Amino acid sequence: MGNLAYTDAVRNGLVQAGSSIVAERRPKRRREVLLPGLLACDGGKQVLHCTIRDLSESGARIVLTRQPQFPAALYLINLRDRTAHQANVTWCGTAEAGLAFSKSFALNEITNPGLGFLRRIWMNHATR
Repeated sequence: MGNLAYTDAVRNGLVQAGSSIVAERRPKRRREVLLPGLLACDGGKQVLHCTIRDLSESGARIVLTRQPQFPAALYLINLRDRTAHQANVTWCGTAEAGLAFSKSFALNEITNPGLGFLRRIWMNHATR
């Protein structure tokens, strides 16, 4: 998929794994990690398993087990650290993607009913 097709997909609210990489300039260096994560999309109607490979306070690089299509705006749930990050996809490769965080919060401190689905998803997966 060329940059124009990627831009159109983002404009339409979707990105496809395997899309061409769009240049990214991270403000802070990410640290290498190996953490279980979940992508929550569409109010929790779509949940995708991922592995968090790089992490900073402003973003992450995730690895997906398959090549799903997912929205350009989503939530990343860090299962180990019990945190959620409102994020935008900044680039997408064949099996991985880069996310930029716009907001981060502890899952056990969620008081907004509109974000309650994040806590439910975390609880469902944390008990497995």
